[in-house]
Amino acid sequence: MASHKEYLTFVLDQLSLAEDVSFRPMMGEYVFYCRGKVVGGIYDDRLLVKRTDASLRLLPGAPSALPYPGGREMLVVGDPENRELLAGLFAAIAGELPPPKEKKRKPPEKITVKKVEQGTPLAAALLDYIRDFSWDEVKEHLLEKVGNWEFTGWETMLAAMDGDRIVGMCALLKTDYYPLPEIYPWVFCLFVSEPFRGKRLSARLIDAANDYAKTLGFARTYIPSIHTGLYEKYGYAYLRDIVNYGGETDRLYVKEL
Repeated sequence: MASHKEYLTFVLDQLSLAEDVSFRPMMGEYVFYCRGKVVGGIYDDRLLVKRTDASLRLLPGAPSALPYPGGREMLVVGDPENRELLAGLFAAIAGELPPPKEKKRKPPEKITVKKVEQGTPLAAALLDYIRDFSWDEVKEHLLEKVGNWEFTGWETMLAAMDGDRIVGMCALLKTDYYPLPEIYPWVFCLFVSEPFRGKRLSARLIDAANDYAKTLGFARTYIPSIHTGLYEKYGYAYLRDIVNYGGETDRLYVKEL
């Protein structure tokens, strides 16, 4: 179930002594950052933090819990009213987490974009890719959606391939995280692995999604975003503001095909 905003407000108040802390909504839940690193989050109205030497030391005997199905175990913060503890806990966890490292890789092969089919090795590889990628805000949602293959009719995932490995993805969906059944198809969950950014893979994935949409007879596609000036360079135009199921306002973009 989604967490309540009242609990988020309570936790934010308890984090008033912590420095350089921020959060982002994630499909009804909330991810916390400290010094730009993911340190924990609110899941099902529980404050969970990453398991590190520091969190195990500062939370002796704390129970473990999964933030979402398929996720890694985290520690439950049983005393969120202790502001001094929370401030020290978040800082200590962030201090133990390394900055993202760019992975060494072989020279890239020709990048291709493939449509993912249910029950195939590519679908299994995509699930592993999602489990390990850095986009924590949508990880829970995508693990459930791809793991259970919650796609109907023409809906699908698309994977950008460097040889036999996935380096990016997006989806074409009839429904997204918005109460707008009359608007579709959506180009959703566009993501490119960090070492492959700046190589126009986002454009390749969006083009592939739009080409697929055209074969289905659609005249336009939609992309929701919090950003301004990003999807315009891919030919999208701002349409209007929309409100998602979590109550947050996003920008809706449309492209005529």
